Amino acid sequence: MKIINEKGKLFGIINVIDLAVLLVIVLMAGAIGYKVLSPRIQPQSVETRDVTFVVKITLKPRHYLDAINKGDKIVSGIYETDAYIEDIQINPGQMTATTADGEIRYPSHPTLYDAYVRIKMKARADTTVLKLGVQEVRIGAKYQLKTRKVDMEGIVDNIEF
Repeated sequence: MKIINEKGKLFGIINVIDLAVLLVIVLMAGAIGYKVLSPRIQPQSVETRDVTFVVKITLKPRHYLDAINKGDKIVSGIYETDAYIEDIQINPGQMTATTADGEIRYPSHPTLYDAYVRIKMKARADTTVLKLGVQEVRIGAKYQLKTRKVDMEGIVDNIEF
C-alpha cells in the first residue's frame, strides 16, 4: 500500500492539503484554548529591604564633587535606578606623606577634596550578593558612582542594612 495514492490521498483516506488545513485549525484551537483556560500567572512579589552604603571618593577637584547632589538618582548603564544619593560630605583631601625621619603623616591637600557619598537603595532580602544595577556592592570594592551628571570611581566604605 502506498502512502500517497494516485488521487493524492494520504493512506487512501484524506487529501494531503486537507490534512494540513485541518492540522492548522486544530493547533490554533488548542492555542486559543490554552490561553483562555490556563491559570493566570501572577508575578511573585519579592521581599526587599532598605540598604544604605557609603562610597568614598578621594582627591578630586571641588567642582567635580559639587556636581554630586542630594536626591540624584544612580544610573546603571543608560537607565536610572531606584537608588539615590541620600547625603554627601566633602572634606579636605587627605594625602599620605613621609617625613625625613620616616614618619608617616596625613596632611590635607591644598586643592583636592575627598567625599563620602551616602546612597540609599532597595535590595532583595533573599540574596547573598548586594547589587546595584550590574555592580556588586561590597566594602573595600571599587564602585563606579554614576548619575546624570557625574561618573567617578570610589571605594565602598560602609554598608548598613
